[in-house]
Amino acid sequence: MLIFMLIVGVVLIITGTSVLGIFISRKNKLIKNFTSKTPTLIFVIILTIFAFFFTYANTKDIAYSVGGAFGYVYVWSTLCALFGVLAMNKFKFNKKEFWNSWFFSLIWIFLILITQEILKI
Repeated sequence: MLIFMLIVGVVLIITGTSVLGIFISRKNKLIKNFTSKTPTLIFVIILTIFAFFFTYANTKDIAYSVGGAFGYVYVWSTLCALFGVLAMNKFKFNKKEFWNSWFFSLIWIFLILITQEILKI
C-alpha cells in the first residue's frame, strides 16, 4: 500500500510540474520557444545517453542498460506529460503543448538522475 501511494505521489508531482510548465509557457513566449519540440528532443537524447552510461557503468550489461535508460527517461515522463496536457486542455490532446509539458516533466527525471548517480544520495 505504501509503495502504491508513493508511486501515485510521484506521478502527481511530475504531472503537476507538467501542468505548471504548460501554464508558464502560455504566459511567456521565451519559455515557450525554449521548451518547444527541438530543445525537448535534444534534452531527451542527452538524458537517455546519460542514463544509459550510468546504468552501464553499474551493471556492465548493454541490454539491461538500454532498457533501463529508455524506461527511466521515457516511461514516467511521457505518461505524466500526457496527463498534464489532458488536464490543462479539458481532456483534449494538444500536440504543441505536449512538448512544453514533456520538457518540464523531464526536469524531474534530470534531477533524480543527478542525485542518484552523480551525488550518490
